[in-house]
Amino acid sequence: MTRWYVLDRAGHPQPVPSGRDVVYWMSGRNSTIAETEVDGIIVSTYFTGLDLSQSETGPPELWETRIFRGLPGHQKVVHHYTSRASALAGHESVVEFVRREVMKRRAG
Repeated sequence: MTRWYVLDRAGHPQPVPSGRDVVYWMSGRNSTIAETEVDGIIVSTYFTGLDLSQSETGPPELWETRIFRGLPGHQKVVHHYTSRASALAGHESVVEFVRREVMKRRAG
């Protein structure tokens, strides 16, 4: 099973032999595809270059969304995706979750 990937010019994942290839490919590139700040909380979605799936079958999970700073109890919330499109949709979903949590915090 291939674990390491880079993106071709069209944005499609292509397997590579090692993590070094990913590091070389990422040098000078920004792997972030979406970043949103909500009341000081950062939601960031990016291409990892590493298959994060726990399965030997199915498509590789190469994109990840994380919450950074300022949302206690949710710092370790991580979502993995198999495509850029699903990662962008997932990013928006996490941003909406953060907005709801911020509103609850303000109200409570």
